[in-house]
Amino acid sequence: MKMAQILSIWTVVTLSLLAQDVIHDYDHSVDFSQYKTFDWVENEQIPIVSDNPSLALQFDLEEEDRKIRAQIEGHLEKKGYQKITDGEPDFLVSYYAVGRTDMQSSQRDSAALPANVPYGHWRPFYTASQDYRLQRKGTLTVDLVDRATSQLMWRGSATQTYSKPEDGPKRAKKAIDKMFKKFPPK
Repeated sequence: MKMAQILSIWTVVTLSLLAQDVIHDYDHSVDFSQYKTFDWVENEQIPIVSDNPSLALQFDLEEEDRKIRAQIEGHLEKKGYQKITDGEPDFLVSYYAVGRTDMQSSQRDSAALPANVPYGHWRPFYTASQDYRLQRKGTLTVDLVDRATSQLMWRGSATQTYSKPEDGPKRAKKAIDKMFKKFPPK
């Protein structure tokens, strides 16, 4: 009994880790200790896009933008960086989020053997059924750019699959936490 419980917990933890793919990379020639201040890249529109036109009706995109920015700022401030709005920051931060809906299909084949064949021989016949389901994927990418050189110095990206649209913002928070866990690189 205990082994079954341990196995089920292990399975849930493993699947939850596999469901979120977070990667980051950086310019290895950059000394991150030289940076002290940051600010946001000015965007003309909210950097959240989707192939689902009803997204704006389901969520307040301005509020989601504020949440994502606040969380990224919180991680940077915890690491000792200071946000400034006046003057020249050492680096600029930007993000963009993309949601898409894919159709997934799977086919199941099954064989059935007829019980009575009136004409003296039998042969199996096969049936196939096709299952379709919507799969939602979201990608959140965060870029840090050296303001003086305009060179990308760090990028973090998270891609997730989720079943309900309302899961997207919750998973974005987890993705940002995971993304900045080992930031700045040493």
